[in-house]
Amino acid sequence: QNSGKYLCENIFAQYGDEVVPMLGMFSGMFWRGTQSFDGRLIYSDIFGTTSLAYCKKEKRWTLSMPTDNNSDPCNNWYAASSVSKDFDILTTANSQWFVKTPTKGVVPLSQHFMACHDCGHIENDSGDSDNIPVPDEFDINNNFCGDFGTCQYNGCVCKVGRFGLRCEYSEPCKTLEINKRGEGFIKADGSNFASEYYPLVFPPPDNQDFVTSFNRPIYTSLSDPWGDNQTLPDDFDLILHVGVRWILTSKSLFSELKDVNGTGRLVSYFWDDIFNTLSANYSASFVSEPVFIGNHLDDQTSPFGLRWMYSSASDNAFGQRLQPDYEKGFIETKFFCAVCNDSTNRCPSKAVCQSNGKCGSCPNGSSGTMCQIPPESSGNSTIFDGN
Repeated sequence: QNSGKYLCENIFAQYGDEVVPMLGMFSGMFWRGTQSFDGRLIYSDIFGTTSLAYCKKEKRWTLSMPTDNNSDPCNNWYAASSVSKDFDILTTANSQWFVKTPTKGVVPLSQHFMACHDCGHIENDSGDSDNIPVPDEFDINNNFCGDFGTCQYNGCVCKVGRFGLRCEYSEPCKTLEINKRGEGFIKADGSNFASEYYPLVFPPPDNQDFVTSFNRPIYTSLSDPWGDNQTLPDDFDLILHVGVRWILTSKSLFSELKDVNGTGRLVSYFWDDIFNTLSANYSASFVSEPVFIGNHLDDQTSPFGLRWMYSSASDNAFGQRLQPDYEKGFIETKFFCAVCNDSTNRCPSKAVCQSNGKCGSCPNGSSGTMCQIPPESSGNSTIFDGN
């Protein structure tokens, strides 16, 4: 048990942010390490800043941020399981977890998800399983990658057109547009956010691969960042996922992007382990409704159709303005996928999806990439609302 030979290597966890707004940003993949505490192995995130570890004093597993001066998971934890003596943290996946409130009270956490994300592994004589391909006959979870991926090195490699840790999603939308209902997305200076967004991709020849945050694509208002001129404008807009919610933000709201003036450096910032949602100095103007694993909104890997709110004026413990402003409520404006296809993003009835990804023969005099603009438009789509 102490060796962890029979324990899951990779765990995916998601935490609700209804009590502590920043808690959703603790979500993501955790890897089993070789270090232990109170006789149980510790799982850590990719940065090594967040840990799932056992607290024997309280007889529960905890989520914490260990430091050089305080690595005890019993101290200053953010979330914790119900009482457990088990050596396997996954035994707590279906039991109640708890969260500490800003006033140091402890309340039940209403949203919590945890699951093993091993598709398979084989250990060699040294116990190292990191670099060993997994033949089907040794796959410990043959159905993990489904019909759309194969297990390699204990992770899923998706077929063309599929996306996600388990290849569970269709490929991300290639163009997002704002459906101009209501006042739209307005910046603090009164200007409008960009109306179109495109996935940030790696440089050629790998520019079909998406740069991601929390396993979801990052979108920018840059239509051709790898073109002849790869110098970035002084400011541009971004949409990215931060664990539970999507945020709409701008380069100017990222202090660490102040001197980033090229596409290559932008990709490096988000991909090469520089961008850490918990410690980076950034904020958002708008925040989406939460997307929890397994709920009705968790059927796509792009943020179209989601409802949005202004971000709250009160900062969280990390100085990031990322929680929704519940007093203002939801705005009417949404994003929609502006690239049609006949399977996952069909044109409205009687319209035709053309080879350029735009709808043609729009009914009733409507227009727009998805026939979303009614005739003599008042700016309010009555035919297509981004859902």
